[in-house]
Amino acid sequence: MSLYDIITLLGFGFGSALTIILLSLSLQKKSKRYDDYAFGVVLIAVLLWNAGNFLSLLLNWLFGSVAEPISLGMLGLGYFGLVAMPSSTLHVHLAIYFRSLHQEKRLTRKNAAIFASSYLPLALFLPIAASAIRLENPPSYGIGSELAQLFSVWVLLAIFMSILISERLLKNLRT
Repeated sequence: MSLYDIITLLGFGFGSALTIILLSLSLQKKSKRYDDYAFGVVLIAVLLWNAGNFLSLLLNWLFGSVAEPISLGMLGLGYFGLVAMPSSTLHVHLAIYFRSLHQEKRLTRKNAAIFASSYLPLALFLPIAASAIRLENPPSYGIGSELAQLFSVWVLLAIFMSILISERLLKNLRT
């Protein structure tokens, strides 16, 4: 195993451990609002990404090709976390923004519909995560594929919308 692989394995391991600590600390909070649950969804997506990659690398390193089906399943779990991150990040930004506007602890139906719509692109990108699990003739979702390019556009759009929401939050704080 090369130094790069060891550093990558340690990075995903530490990322998993830190995410588990943050998730457990956020679950210990007594009075939870809907933005706390949105933050939990982000943490679960990050945990899936880190833990899936960590376990996949660890299984490949320890057992080699014997554990390939399980390793691919863990990699698919990691890809599902990666695919869920832009939507969940947008969800947490929207939740914090709506809470700052209304100062409500309860979630309204309109806000719930807006939060749910942030996860609609997730259905389009689930084949990326599912492709890692398939052993026979997996489709090509490499960097140059149309679906990967569309996912990159969704990530950039989610980041841009999160920046706009953050600017609105800052304007609300200044007034």
